[in-house]
Amino acid sequence: MVVGGLYLLWLAFQLWTADPTDGGNEALGGKGLFQLARQEFFLTAGNPKAILIFTAFLPQFVDPTGSVGFQFLILGGVAFDA
Repeated sequence: MVVGGLYLLWLAFQLWTADPTDGGNEALGGKGLFQLARQEFFLTAGNPKAILIFTAFLPQFVDPTGSVGFQFLILGGVAFDA
């Protein structure tokens, strides 16, 4: 446990002392903002915890008399934004 903590401190020190001008757009793999957002959406949608939130946690906040799909869209956006 102590070794893991020291490793995290070492990584933090390396990031703190790194040159901020290195990398640039090459770190993004040449992808645009929309492509990165789409990739992140599919990555998050395939996460088992995200599926659990949508199936077990969010339905209790949905009003069945209203637009269920729109409510899930809003609640899902807020849940994954946090």
